Amino acid sequence: MMRIQSWNKGGNVPMLMIFIVAIVLVIAALMSFATFNRNFDEKSLDVSRAIAKVQFGEEYMLKYAREIAFNVVNESKGGDLKVSFVEVAKGFDKQVSDPANNFFGKIRNNEFSFESVEGAYRLKVDGLYVRAISGTNQITRNFDLCMLFDSSGGYIPAGFNEATEKEYALKCGQKGL
Repeated sequence: MMRIQSWNKGGNVPMLMIFIVAIVLVIAALMSFATFNRNFDEKSLDVSRAIAKVQFGEEYMLKYAREIAFNVVNESKGGDLKVSFVEVAKGFDKQVSDPANNFFGKIRNNEFSFESVEGAYRLKVDGLYVRAISGTNQITRNFDLCMLFDSSGGYIPAGFNEATEKEYALKCGQKGL
């Protein structure tokens, strides 16, 4: 009988270790419950601010693109449209390295096209971005810009039906829908 008792004592160490690990895990779980910050409003506000900044940045970029194109179409008397676009854009460009977007940088570096296409004018800029940082959140939206303008410089938005949408896509050099 002595032999069996000494043999059973070896199983107590693993059982003791399981008990100690269980106690540690319970304490860790209780600590995480006690220190959990339930304030989601502040985190949600940071994300909302970042989204709003991205939307504002995109609208800001589109506004200046429309205004510059309007001025180019109405002020240019023949000549190279792209050169005229760069010259007009210089009046709007603050010459600041803006980490929030790269629109004017693309214009300064001639990384765009502004040309007459089938009775309209097309502005095309590839590789644009709008970036916003709020708190620890950062949102970057990458996109290519293609805008059409009529003969008086007015912006032509994309069509509301499939036929005009396809025509708009073809004029912007995109594949049909």
